[in-house]
Parts: sequence; structure tokens; C-alpha cells
Amino acid sequence: MPKRKITRVDFIPQIQQLGKAGASKLRVAAYARVSSESEEQEHSLSAQTDYFEAFIKENPLWEYVGLYVDD
Repeated sequence: MPKRKITRVDFIPQIQQLGKAGASKLRVAAYARVSSESEEQEHSLSAQTDYFEAFIKENPLWEYVGLYVDD
């Protein structure tokens, strides 16, 4: 069996610079969806949107730019 060539890929420099003085924040959005129209699913959608928005806003290296909801 021939040996496989492995290529190491470094992180994108812009991402490596996050958190350093003068670096811009990473713009982050979320996607939430439900697969049926049951009342339980509507609660799930609300819980998802609340969770993702709070999760993104808690990270000081991220800028919250929106939420796409697919109901």
C-alpha cells in the first residue's frame, strides 16, 4: 500500500489574531429550526433562539450578527 502524503494546514491568521490588541471580532450568526408544527416544537424553537443568542453574546471575541429561524 502506498504511503499517503499528509499536509498540515495552519489556522487562518485572522482567526489566530482574535483576542489580540487591534484584532477585529469574529462575526457570528446562528441557525435554529424545527421539523414539525407541534406546540412542543414551538417551545423548542424559542429555547434554541434564546440559547444561541446568549451563547454568542457571552463570547467577547465574537460579534453577534443575527439569527436565522426556519420554522
